[in-house]
Amino acid sequence: MILQWRNDDFIVARSSSRRPLSQAEHDAWYPLALKNPNLCIKIILIGHEPVGLVRLDRFSPENCVITAYLLERFTGHGYGVTAINEGCKHAFERWDVTKIIA
Repeated sequence: MILQWRNDDFIVARSSSRRPLSQAEHDAWYPLALKNPNLCIKIILIGHEPVGLVRLDRFSPENCVITAYLLERFTGHGYGVTAINEGCKHAFERWDVTKIIA
């Protein structure tokens, strides 16, 4: 599901790389990401429906980067703002960081 979302044309067009990921790239990254204590992946739910992702990457004891995306049909309703706010709250609680970069 995460790779399918990541390669959705709407999300690729807004990504920093602006290219889809291969299955091999995802398969190499994903298991390591799940074990990485400095990386947190949260699925955004509307009710019980998964609609996007928040990713937190801590790159120093004080700082982390937040990345968030929603499937196109769920944009424009404030869900992204809520997801970012909740993601930041989680980062502050989980790691005691002082700065979050979007």
